[in-house]
Amino acid sequence: YILDTFGELGTLYSIIPIVFIGKSLGKKKGGQNPLEPAQLGCQIIFGNHMENFKKISKEDNSVVVGPHESLYQTEFSAIKINIQDESNIQNEFSAFVKIRYKSKLFKAKVKLNSDSTANIIFEEAQRAITPGQAVVFYSMESDGEEVIGGGIIDEVISTQPNIVNA
Repeated sequence: YILDTFGELGTLYSIIPIVFIGKSLGKKKGGQNPLEPAQLGCQIIFGNHMENFKKISKEDNSVVVGPHESLYQTEFSAIKINIQDESNIQNEFSAFVKIRYKSKLFKAKVKLNSDSTANIIFEEAQRAITPGQAVVFYSMESDGEEVIGGGIIDEVISTQPNIVNA
């Protein structure tokens, strides 16, 4: 069933085992609120766009929400790192980094770890760094024209960023 009338979802959530969160696919991004189905014990399925939420934890099925400003962070870890030409790269380097297909390039420090993971720290706080999304590193020497490598965002490391217009 597809329901969108105020007040009818709670009844349905109490009798169904699985819920898909609307506005988590396509152009209208952000995701509808998953708290009510989570509270009623539903398994929750959602698309790539849950940027309205600070953290969605697979470990304990929790959703962390906060004010808009709390979505801005500077540091995260990434897994499944793939570097195009490892012979020409240091373990720590500066790069332009992109966390969304249509976003701008932002300066960051990248620290590669021996287990195909990396830690990334942006110079300026970024909105809604989202686990599960891709991260791509671009060469500063080529002014962002050459791809160095990338991976998958794994975990946002909580910081108290200095908010800059992003």
